[in-house]
Amino acid sequence: MSIRDELQAAVHRGDLIPLPVTLPSDPQLRTMLLSRDVWELVIGPYQSVAHQARAGALRADLESFVRGENIVVCLTPYKARHSDFGLLDPVSDGAWDYRSRKARPSIRLLGHFADIDTFVALTWWPRTGTLDWSNKLPLADADARTHSMRWRVAIHECCERWFEILPNSTPVTGQKVENYVSGKFLLG
Repeated sequence: MSIRDELQAAVHRGDLIPLPVTLPSDPQLRTMLLSRDVWELVIGPYQSVAHQARAGALRADLESFVRGENIVVCLTPYKARHSDFGLLDPVSDGAWDYRSRKARPSIRLLGHFADIDTFVALTWWPRTGTLDWSNKLPLADADARTHSMRWRVAIHECCERWFEILPNSTPVTGQKVENYVSGKFLLG
């Protein structure tokens, strides 16, 4: 079974949900597939007005990816400070974080590229601070050991989710940005 077939089967089962653009006239040049957990973060049901507001900003960020707008991609772990997508350590896992930073609190979606221009967002975490509408702990903490441990757990969970949903496929890996995105991108 090809990766495309396995993605279609996951969408058919409801394990992955394609993010549509809000305006039908907008182009859909890339694909963003969301796990149920990420879908509920973005689309609802919302736990509070603050959740709805933050979800709206996140959706706008994600739709810019789907529309094929410029994105900043960093292939060097720990150096993606100003990037939209950062490749995580270990690079061999092919796990990425998508960074939604314009609105607060900052949110990280963790996932993998299934193919060029096809990102599968599997888990999400607040970057810093607690949320009044979620019990998820933030990835960042003043204690460096806790910070590092939370990131390792989050990356492990992301990789596990990939193989639960797409057990016969491996994500895109490597150090060539062209394997992940085409069109408008900048290296961060």
